[in-house]
Parts: sequence; C-alpha cells; structure tokens
Amino acid sequence: MTTITMLNEGADFIKNCKPKKTAVVYHRGCGDGISAAAVLIKTFERHFNERPAKIIYANPGRLDIVRIPSYYEYIIFVDLAADQNVKELSQWSENAKIAIFDHHKINQDMNKHGILHVHPDIFQKKIESSRYCGAKLTYDICSLVADISDFDWIAGVGIINDVGGSAWKKFLEGIYLKYPELKQSKKKYDFSSQLGEIASLFSAGKDRAGGERLALEVAIGAESPKDLIDCTGKAALLGKYKKQREAEISSYTTDWKSKAEVYNNLVIYEIHPKYEIVSPISTIISMQEKKKTVVILRVDGDYVKVSYRNQTATIDCNKLAMQLSELFGGTGGGHPQAAGGIIPVKNLDAFRKKLIDSLGK
Repeated sequence: MTTITMLNEGADFIKNCKPKKTAVVYHRGCGDGISAAAVLIKTFERHFNERPAKIIYANPGRLDIVRIPSYYEYIIFVDLAADQNVKELSQWSENAKIAIFDHHKINQDMNKHGILHVHPDIFQKKIESSRYCGAKLTYDICSLVADISDFDWIAGVGIINDVGGSAWKKFLEGIYLKYPELKQSKKKYDFSSQLGEIASLFSAGKDRAGGERLALEVAIGAESPKDLIDCTGKAALLGKYKKQREAEISSYTTDWKSKAEVYNNLVIYEIHPKYEIVSPISTIISMQEKKKTVVILRVDGDYVKVSYRNQTATIDCNKLAMQLSELFGGTGGGHPQAAGGIIPVKNLDAFRKKLIDSLGK
C-alpha cells in the first residue's frame, strides 16, 4: 500500500467520524503521545467545530483496564500500540469503527482484522518507524483533513521527544524558519532544543493529580510555541512541575557512573525517585553511552519499572523488553532503541543476573 493511500484512509476515517460519538485514546505521560492527541483534537475542532466527546489516556499494553462504553461508534488510538491488546480491540470493534495511528513495533497488522491500522512499517520503508513518531504520523494524516499547517510545531515536539530529529531535519528547519521564538535553540534536533523543552513540559504532569489532562489542555490551547516557552497561563503550573522534575533528573544523571553498575556493554542503574523520571534518565545516559545498553530500574511496590535504551539498536530493546518480561512474569515492549517494561519485584535479582549474563560480558 502506498503512503498517500494509507494516509488518505486515515484522513477519510476522521472525516467520517461523528465527534459526539468519537473516543480518542493516547499514550499517557509521553510528550509524543500528548502532541499526537493535541494535533488530532485540534483537527477535529477545525474540521467539525467540536472536539471528540471522550478523550482517554492509557499505558501501552494496558488497554485491558480502559473502559470505552458501547455508545462510542468511533475509536481512534494515537501513539499507542493498541495491537498489543487484540482481545479488547475485538470486543470494541463489535460496536465501533476503530483506527490506530501508531509507530511502535507492530504486534499484529490489524488491517487484516478489519481495523484501520496506519503504521509507517506498513506503507513506507524510508524512515525507521521509531523515528516516524506518533505526532508526525497524526499530523500527516490530519493534513489531508484540513489545513493544519499552523500545528506543525506540535508535530515537531513529538519528533524531538522520540529522538527523531535526524530523520526530519527538513521539516524541523521549516518550523525554525517559521517561528522566530525557537531560534535560541543551539541544537535544533535533540532535547536541548526549545522544542525539547516543550516536550519536557508536556511530560511534566504525568505524576501529578490532574497533571496529565492539564498537559493536554495546555498543548491544545497553545497557539504557538511562544505560549509554552513563556510558560504563561495554565502552562505556568506545568513549568513549576518541570523544574522540580528536572532538578531530580539532574541529581540522578550527575556523576551517575559512580552510582550505577557499569559492565562492558551494559549499564544497570537502580534509582528511587519521587517523580516518574525513569524514561528521561535512561535517554540521557544512553545518549552519553550510545554503544551500551542502558537499563534503569525503579521499584514501585510489588513491581519494578524498567526502561531500556540502546541508541544504535545493536541490541533490540523492544525484543529485549518483551523476552525478559515474558521470562520474569511481566509486560514490556517499545522500539528497537527504546522500550519499557514491568516485572514483579520478587524476580528482580534473577532479572538482574540474566541481564548481566546476557549483555554484560
């Protein structure tokens, strides 16, 4: 299937939706997921003059705990590997038409099951799917629904959040030329850019009561990057959260080598943070140690949250997360360069030994 054909199918799905009977489900706490949801919702507002009636955030692989009443006739998943939950999709598809706009590693091509599954690996090979982020994919689809060229910077935030800058330099250059407030960025294609600062802002509310919905409202309400760079209005509270998170991130990433277990090609780092910062810490350290596999651990009650990174993908983090999760009674998955998972805390010692035996020698 060609790129334009698949993107047009996604656009047609949106055009045929009835906003009052549409539910949108997005990747919670993720700068890319929030950006993708914001692009989609703003497109609904522009095309239909109203938002989708129900907006839900969800964790990857945990659609089993998501409740979508049969009232909703249209369900759109953005930046969420809904194909990991075939049982739930099959149940919802009995009453609703479903579309998935996602770029995570494919578990199943849901087009074969009568569900529209728009995924970069299905319609193109030029750009690695992990770099063709959810926000850019959603933007490309929505651009065929309405003129949303003024939302391009939101897609740019998603690109930077998912370390896709090198794959979308031309698109990002257009954004930097268009918005002078972004010109202070020293490095335009990574998290040190001002788009990266906005990505961090979007993620800042994930571990605060009401913070998740606040982040999405801020993303939807912003008319330009300047609104978020200045952190005015509702964004001011997110800005406060962001500073607190960044202070804790810095405490764990400064002199991390003296605190972590460092092996030949492996870094294991167990942390005990107040905030949900496992993912950014693993990204920061992996950018410094691009040839190593970085595994960050956080004990959370009876479970351990695990973040995997390997920037060169010499070790496929998605496969690693899935294999170890299955072996130790948890769940996991993601991208070749970046993945996450959860395992029972009772299996932590065995999990650590397996990692060292497999990757640390």
